[in-house]
Amino acid sequence: MNELAVIPQEDIDTALAKVEKLSELFASETTHDNAQAKKDASLGLSKIVKLLDSKRADLVKPALDEQRRINSAFNVVMHPAETLSKRLILQVSDFVKAEEKKEREIAQIQARAEAERLIAGEPVAEHGNGNTHTPGTLVIPKISETKVWAYDIIDESQVPREYLELNAVKVTQSIKAGKRQIPGLKIYEKTMVRRG
Repeated sequence: MNELAVIPQEDIDTALAKVEKLSELFASETTHDNAQAKKDASLGLSKIVKLLDSKRADLVKPALDEQRRINSAFNVVMHPAETLSKRLILQVSDFVKAEEKKEREIAQIQARAEAERLIAGEPVAEHGNGNTHTPGTLVIPKISETKVWAYDIIDESQVPREYLELNAVKVTQSIKAGKRQIPGLKIYEKTMVRRG
């Protein structure tokens, strides 16, 4: 489907005719005679772009409003689910730390006991398999946190045109490249929890 089909054909034809006429002026060499005409043409083209951009914004606004409504509906469930997921991961992380602490304490007690038996001249049992965990012990992968930059849309009307389709890849690349301010977006650092 032609994206311009939503704009009346006469508006498209008029705008294209003006652009074509002004492009002829661009092709000519700038002189004292045509410098003002080129300046006026530039202003005319700017007006055309603003009019088309305004029309585009009018056409896109209902879709953006619908997108906001849908996002809001999903966030009712997603936000609590994400919060709960993070809390569960932190609980597991705390559990793993406590279990590791217990294992270290047990290992220290066993090492002291073996040392005391050695000092006393008693035989010490060999650990043939070299395992640090006994069979049946729950082994939980390590969990780490990483801070990453993210963004929320605050005012889409202020977002520069290069980000208008909310190209998440382009926005994320810009943030990774160090950009911390994009009009209409809230860029912030959030904690990502990783396993393994």
